[in-house]
Amino acid sequence: MESMKGLIVGKLRSQIEYLRQKMYVAVLEKGILHSDVLKASQKLDEAINEFYAVALVKRLTRLILIRRCTIQPRQQAILNFIHDYPHRYPPTIREIGAGVGFKSRSMVIDHLNVLVKLGLIERRANSPRCILLTESCP
Repeated sequence: MESMKGLIVGKLRSQIEYLRQKMYVAVLEKGILHSDVLKASQKLDEAINEFYAVALVKRLTRLILIRRCTIQPRQQAILNFIHDYPHRYPPTIREIGAGVGFKSRSMVIDHLNVLVKLGLIERRANSPRCILLTESCP
């Protein structure tokens, strides 16, 4: 997943540079002053840097919160079960409950919801095998 984000960021940067070059060509054709172009380019750089900074701060904040909060032993058992599940597909809620020793599906669902809020797993609605570990999962 991290490599996918890297590819997206790389493509965005290359598109930005391509657009910047087109801007320079258009400006030269229109006869706009070079100092005005530099000011516009600096504003663009500031906006891009601010965007990256905000994205980085959000990601770091999320990681810090995950590291600070301690998960319960049962939640860790669920994470371990999902991680060690022997098949190529994720386990169902019933399989998690049986594997961890819960008798109630609602207890499994409650713990899964906490893990989703912590960003340790991802779930998609309306799918029995929709539980995926995230890259930030310890």
